[in-house]
Amino acid sequence: MAINKSENGLEELFRRLHEPLMEFCLAKLHSDRQAAGDCLDGVFRAAREHAEELLARPDPEAWFYSACAIEVRRWKRADRKYRRPLVSFEEIEGSDSQPLMVSIAGREYDEATAGYTSSFLERDMPAEKAERIKREILASLRKDEQKLYELIFAKHFSLTAAAAELGIAPDAVRMRKNRLMLKLRRALNEYLKEFYDE
Repeated sequence: MAINKSENGLEELFRRLHEPLMEFCLAKLHSDRQAAGDCLDGVFRAAREHAEELLARPDPEAWFYSACAIEVRRWKRADRKYRRPLVSFEEIEGSDSQPLMVSIAGREYDEATAGYTSSFLERDMPAEKAERIKREILASLRKDEQKLYELIFAKHFSLTAAAAELGIAPDAVRMRKNRLMLKLRRALNEYLKEFYDE
């Protein structure tokens, strides 16, 4: 019975604090909604693991804000190739000649990690070529990968929201997202190497 009370109390806290905590994270992450969602996922996961202890505190709300601040700092220190939403084909305002490169990576090409970066952003890619590459890469994905891409990178769902939509655990979504990002980066890098060799 105590566990049920803890779970109910925690869910109530989640509902009440979700929006203010999201705003708190967004303010510290330059309005990066996906990063803020990932940070909240980590905080809520930690809260669930220590629900009874947390709810016994006189100030559980203060714990959530402290935990969010810690998670944001951890996110900022982490390797961005795994934590930032690198794979997005959205056009960047003022740079419609190279939407694909700008959105997918932001660094120099590195053989060790097979990733591109900012020095490559100075090279122009015709918009129609970028759009063709986008279509071909997305068409090469399996149906489940296309669905995950749509939720995470097109609709900007948090891991928790995507997990609810797919009927799987948030940690499973995180692992699938990381595998998908790696697959997309590798496919893109092959196209870009061909483009720069032309």
